[in-house]
Amino acid sequence: MKVTILTITYNREHLLPRTVDSVLSQTFTDFEYLIINNGSTDGTQALIDQYCKRDNRIRIFSFIQNRTNIEFYHAKYQIATENQMIPYCMIIDDDDYMESNTVETLYNLITNYDADVASVGSMYVFPDGTKKDKFVFDGIYLYNRNEAMIEILKREKFNVSLGGKLFRKEILKDIIPPQVEQIRDIHVGYRRMNKVQKMVVIGKPLYYFYRHGSNVSGLEAVSQITPEKIQQHLEANAIRTEWLTEHMPEIKDFAFYCELSFMISLYERIYRLDVQSCFSIAQQMKDTLARNSIFLSKCGFYSEKEKEILKSMINLTDTGRKL
Repeated sequence: MKVTILTITYNREHLLPRTVDSVLSQTFTDFEYLIINNGSTDGTQALIDQYCKRDNRIRIFSFIQNRTNIEFYHAKYQIATENQMIPYCMIIDDDDYMESNTVETLYNLITNYDADVASVGSMYVFPDGTKKDKFVFDGIYLYNRNEAMIEILKREKFNVSLGGKLFRKEILKDIIPPQVEQIRDIHVGYRRMNKVQKMVVIGKPLYYFYRHGSNVSGLEAVSQITPEKIQQHLEANAIRTEWLTEHMPEIKDFAFYCELSFMISLYERIYRLDVQSCFSIAQQMKDTLARNSIFLSKCGFYSEKEKEILKSMINLTDTGRKL
């Protein structure tokens, strides 16, 4: 076998069949499919047991209790990478799905270009059936380590999410996440990228992220934008800036800009959507941006739209962090 595909699921009995069916219908068939049931209390276990009887490529690992801590983080990647005879690994969330030629496309890319990671384009799909392009573009792009890290910060051709990517298994091993209560891609994506020497990317939309109210990390809908979730993102971005400043000082200014850029976009979103519960934390972001307005005005990174938002928020003559 050439590829390990992993899905971790928790109480997604109503969505999981679409995910599993999209995996089992792949034109590339030389894979094992690992499904981890992370303590589901609905009918997930019975569902995946039935799938396992139908397809011998499926292996099931079941945990009694739902876990999101650092021990589970290491356990799931140990399961995914333990078979070193299978060189590549793909992870698909239990609410996402993909076109039937996704794995074949990713495998051809990663082997033809001798890359550590391959990525395809994607789309957001919403409960009402509407779709939104996400990382859709023409051409093939190759990145070295520094270029890939900058792109992951830009989020123009790909982001920190594992979805729509195929990895050499070595990239997923021995990642040390920060000490946070719940580890997500925003905490570890850039740490994985630090191990990548070559990445190949195409923008053909083959992977579908299902965006709904129960998404753990989403901040698109009003219902998803809460002070608690915003604080988690802000803390994760601050940790990222500190880590990149230490490990990749050559891009530290860009990393800090990206941290501030997130605040600008989120501030605009909070007021555009009138999320009144977040007005207080928006004011805190505004104060942070005011303190760093000199840095922003001189860094040369931020867009005209960000300038307009920033000008409407703060007095650019305020003192702040210097380059």
